[in-house]
Amino acid sequence: MTIDKTEKFFTVPANTDPRVKAIADKIKRQDDSAHFVNKLVEKIGYPVWNKALIASPPMGQGRNQTDSSSMDYLYIPFDNDSTINATLIVRTDPEDTCSDY
Repeated sequence: MTIDKTEKFFTVPANTDPRVKAIADKIKRQDDSAHFVNKLVEKIGYPVWNKALIASPPMGQGRNQTDSSSMDYLYIPFDNDSTINATLIVRTDPEDTCSDY
């Protein structure tokens, strides 16, 4: 019998940054059609949504002073038996969102 791990995977603590919650929602929509989360959890563990780091490049590196929008990098760690062995890296800007494990 296979245990469905998606509920735990998509449980995002209330104190989590809204940008991270949006990434979790996007992954949920992708999983609804591709059904990859159970295998992902077996390989790299569960995301620690509320421990994500968010970094914005300084002015002049992907941003300019007149640009009110910002490009951010989100680093979401994955916990596998109390060991962080993977990080989801997401780059967001107003026009696009890219991710890589």
